[in-house]
Amino acid sequence: MLGVLPRSKSYIVYLLRQFVGQRTYVGMTCDTPWYRCCQHNGQYPGGAVTTATGRPWTVVGYVCGFYDKRSAHCLLYTSDAAD
Repeated sequence: MLGVLPRSKSYIVYLLRQFVGQRTYVGMTCDTPWYRCCQHNGQYPGGAVTTATGRPWTVVGYVCGFYDKRSAHCLLYTSDAAD
C-alpha cells in the first residue's frame, strides 16, 4: 500500500527525481522518504550537497523493510551502479 511504512525502525532506500529535468538521486534513511525529500529541497537542514542544484525534487519510489544498514546499502549501491 503506497504511503504505509513499517512501524519498527528500519532502513528505507528512496528514489528522488527532479520535478523539472531528468536527474535522479538514490538515498537511504530511517526517516520517511518525504521528510528526506524536504531536506533535499532545502526546507529542513540535512539534505545532500549533490541535490542542492536541481531543486525541487520529488519522491518517485522507495523500498522499505531493511532491518540493517548493510542490507539497505546493498540496494543503494546496486542502484547507483545501474546509472
